[in-house]
Amino acid sequence: MYQAHLTEELTRFEQDLARQDKNSMVRFAQRAKDAAFSLKAPVALALADRLEQAARDVEPLEPDAMQDTLATLKALAVGCAPHV
Repeated sequence: MYQAHLTEELTRFEQDLARQDKNSMVRFAQRAKDAAFSLKAPVALALADRLEQAARDVEPLEPDAMQDTLATLKALAVGCAPHV
């Protein structure tokens, strides 16, 4: 359940990234963090936090780094296990 939720939030984050809708990006990054926390997935949680910080412009990411972070997080979401 949380795995699907994480994947859904990442898809929404990507859509808002394309529109540069920062407020929605923050919201979906926070929801992705909640799902990662529920999955007990610390790496996914850290990556979702990185996306939130980038969306808030606290720690901006270059476009390539943003895409790499999203790709890694999506890969983790697909195979999310408690040790991830």
